[in-house]
Amino acid sequence: MKKYSLLIILFFIGFQSFGQKRHRPKFEGKIKFVRITETDTTYFSYLVKGDKVKFISYDPCISKEEMQEYLLFDLSKKTITAVKPSFRTYIVLQNKPYVPLPKEEFRIIKSRNHKDILGKKCYQWRVKNKKENAEVAYWVNNKYNYDFFIPLLTLWNRVEKHAEYFLQISKSNGVFPFLSTERSVVRDFRMKLAVVEINYQPLDDDIFIIPSDYTNYNH
Repeated sequence: MKKYSLLIILFFIGFQSFGQKRHRPKFEGKIKFVRITETDTTYFSYLVKGDKVKFISYDPCISKEEMQEYLLFDLSKKTITAVKPSFRTYIVLQNKPYVPLPKEEFRIIKSRNHKDILGKKCYQWRVKNKKENAEVAYWVNNKYNYDFFIPLLTLWNRVEKHAEYFLQISKSNGVFPFLSTERSVVRDFRMKLAVVEINYQPLDDDIFIIPSDYTNYNH
């Protein structure tokens, strides 16, 4: 009986410490994911190196993702730059400051449920908001320190429940959702974001530099 109780305690401690592991290597590399709605399927990639993030949306039929429009985020300077290679131009975007939503409207459940996604153990976190008739279920991983993600969400400040609801979760810094699904409170499907490929690899600094011959459209 004592042995059984000890196992329960150790499991609970391990679960509580999820997302708070120390000395995890910072993530650097590429994350490719897909967004699925009832009417559309689109593909995106994050390229991450330190405080720099490159966000690319692309046609999967085109191999050179960099040929599409993309966004460059500098998380330390809090800037977002949209780049259009086809016109050799870029523009610095003016985003609205992030304003947190009322915490009392949300119910957050950090479940012990877990499953493997792309070979990584992911735990289920759910965020409900009855007032908005919405729930987002996340499957999150913390093998690496994904500390770019929260600053990215607050800087980008997207009006999208996958982003807004994740920012309501306490002690979420350093984890990353490998899968998230938005539904109504009666379980009607709305949208899914899923990581389809993740590569932990050193990236060249040049990936995050705008070519010198590109024109600043702000001017």
